[in-house]
Amino acid sequence: MKDQAQADHLARWDTALVAGEANTEPGTSDLLTQLGTAAGGAKACLARRAALKFQLQKNSRDLDKFMASGKEAFSRLALIVKGRYGPEAEKVAEWGIQPRRPTQVSTEDKVKRFLEKEEKEKPPVKGQSPTQAANSQTESTS
Repeated sequence: MKDQAQADHLARWDTALVAGEANTEPGTSDLLTQLGTAAGGAKACLARRAALKFQLQKNSRDLDKFMASGKEAFSRLALIVKGRYGPEAEKVAEWGIQPRRPTQVSTEDKVKRFLEKEEKEKPPVKGQSPTQAANSQTESTS
């Protein structure tokens, strides 16, 4: 019975209540009263749940509208503030905007980039194509 839907229980309870009114059996009046109270309470709870579900959905739609409006307003405000102070200014942080900061590069990375750049700029030996020069360098190191 645990797996049966609440609507199935309510339908059986309503059938039993109608049958109980039509047929008076000894010892059933207290149980019919209890069943009627339970059925009425369950129906009221289901109605409240449906109303709250509607309110929740409406609230979600309203929240989405407010969030979209707020995002647009903040975006426009951020553009004005960055235009006034500059995107790198720390002053924009007071407005809740992340200032643009230069990326931090380690000294090792700077040296590595310099060496790579220097190696790429080496001119080939006169009379050799770049491919021949590259091949001759690899052959000489072997």
